[in-house]
Amino acid sequence: MAAPPAWFSQPSSNNYEIVGYGEAASLTEAKDMAYSDIAQTLKLKVSSSTDITKKVHNGQYDSQFMQRMKTSSSAELIGAKIEQTQQVDDIWYVAAIYDTSSLGLKIKRALKNRTLKNERENYLSTTALVKEINEEVGFKLRYKLLRENELWFIKYKDIKLVISENEFIKFFKFHKGKNIALKLNKDIFYPHDNMKFFIDSKNTGYTSMLYVESNGKVGILYANEKSRKQATYPPKNSDEELTVANPYKKVINEMYLTIWSANPLDLTAFESVQNDYLDDSNYKFGELVALLDESSFSSVVVKIKF
Repeated sequence: MAAPPAWFSQPSSNNYEIVGYGEAASLTEAKDMAYSDIAQTLKLKVSSSTDITKKVHNGQYDSQFMQRMKTSSSAELIGAKIEQTQQVDDIWYVAAIYDTSSLGLKIKRALKNRTLKNERENYLSTTALVKEINEEVGFKLRYKLLRENELWFIKYKDIKLVISENEFIKFFKFHKGKNIALKLNKDIFYPHDNMKFFIDSKNTGYTSMLYVESNGKVGILYANEKSRKQATYPPKNSDEELTVANPYKKVINEMYLTIWSANPLDLTAFESVQNDYLDDSNYKFGELVALLDESSFSSVVVKIKF
């Protein structure tokens, strides 16, 4: 049997990197083994082609965890990338690298030797996550949010990094707009609680209410209703109720927004959630962020326990 390549199983020269290695008859399986090697080193949560994952149980990964890891070669550890592949005598050898640094330090290294200047503020730059990134980078930069291959990415020019679920929640924020205010009947909710919103508008026009799930799915609660100085949602004297549910058995966060506009907004990119759950076609937080950059809105972040 031929010896593996010289680079195989060599440790990284960077102390912030973890290297995983895999060898198999197929390239796909070798990649999965390299990702799994990193996962076993980190003992952390993994994001693959499904949502979130299992942790280690008594030092072993359960079968569900390993199945998700090996769903396909597109199954990725958050932030991991394939560094090198080589085939020797029908055996594929793969090295994958996981950068344990914060997003800010990753971006700072990628921007090394570039001329930077502070950029105009947008919605993302006012969130906790981008404030943390900009503090490490040393400049106030404008980022974009992308959804690709069932993962969220933050992008600056040619730099694109995967965002974990815990990092994604830092895009949610409390915000009070100039023309509209939004308040909740409670700060923390439990399953079966009723949720009620109080909306104050300073000017005539239209209001719309949307919400964002912790995974970035966006839905419309109502759209382009004529604004009133004071209103509630669900409306008073209505049979409609917003009953809280939490099927995930963990604390979740959601963001609710009311948008004021002088004229009706084009909200065709988003679906109503009056009767149905949001499906995988509704990962539209990037589109919503673009809308918020041009709108007057107020938002609240809701914590739902179980």
